[in-house]
Amino acid sequence: MTAAYEKALHKLGLIDRTDPITEIVAKKIIEVVQSGERNPARISRRALLELGILAPRIARSPKLRERVASPRKRA
Repeated sequence: MTAAYEKALHKLGLIDRTDPITEIVAKKIIEVVQSGERNPARISRRALLELGILAPRIARSPKLRERVASPRKRA
């Protein structure tokens, strides 16, 4: 859980542990862990996604955005 928390703060560029967002991130990490997830990378990513801080992969990939925006028509 600590590794997931540190990873999330690193992704956000947070160094100051007194920043109020760190508590919000910590609570979300705990929530994700309580759901059964144990992989720190997945915990961190899911917490940030659920907080709306991290965009889903599809939103970050221009090629995937292009495919979703204009799917091929089947004959």
